[in-house]
Amino acid sequence: MLHNLSYRDPTPFSLFDAVIVPSEYARDRYRKALGFDAKVIAPLIDPKKAISANRNPRYLTFVNPTLEKGLYFFVGIARELNERRPDVPILIVEGRGKVRELGNIPEARGLTNLHVLERASSPHEFLRETRILLLPSLCEETFGRVVVEAGMNDIPVVCANRGAIPEVVGNAGFVLPIPSRFQTEGRLIPTSEEMAPWFAAIVSLWDDESLRDRVGVQLRERVRRYDYDATVAELEKVLANL
Repeated sequence: MLHNLSYRDPTPFSLFDAVIVPSEYARDRYRKALGFDAKVIAPLIDPKKAISANRNPRYLTFVNPTLEKGLYFFVGIARELNERRPDVPILIVEGRGKVRELGNIPEARGLTNLHVLERASSPHEFLRETRILLLPSLCEETFGRVVVEAGMNDIPVVCANRGAIPEVVGNAGFVLPIPSRFQTEGRLIPTSEEMAPWFAAIVSLWDDESLRDRVGVQLRERVRRYDYDATVAELEKVLANL
């Protein structure tokens, strides 16, 4: 099971009977780069851990504040919202990335619209309070687990068009471009022009409940393809044929 794009040498893969990747995007990348054809099977996503009961959707949520997940691009969005729409509270969910990283970003100082969840044992803990999910990821994601988990809760997403994210979301969300000057190790704050589409998408979803509901339902229908039982059956079939 290969869930990253880090390999540059095809030699080790000659030892395996099958290679499984989580998306067509990852499959195409490895076919072009190393010349082998992998089997696409999505990760197992347990709905019991993802689906939240008694929802109280009140935040724009950003998960795992790291460079590769778009921390600096996020700061640009948060700053614009803080100035123009302070009524939109933002929840930052810590993972490998910690909120203390914001202390190193001058543009993040003075933001009053941020709230923090330091630890979540299951996604439903923060999805319960999520109205819109924000994913300004700069890296080439090979899947989009949190997108699927959001879809299971009818939560619309505003996300970057990098990696496999567009494949997971399809036409069931706001998939927006991030200029090529923003790379995973960069520390650039977007200009108002660069993040204007993001601001507009967030505000339109925030203010229009019918739009928010419609896009959320569309994403729920979209992510049915990642049904847990169907994925288990597909995986068992591959293993049985080895």
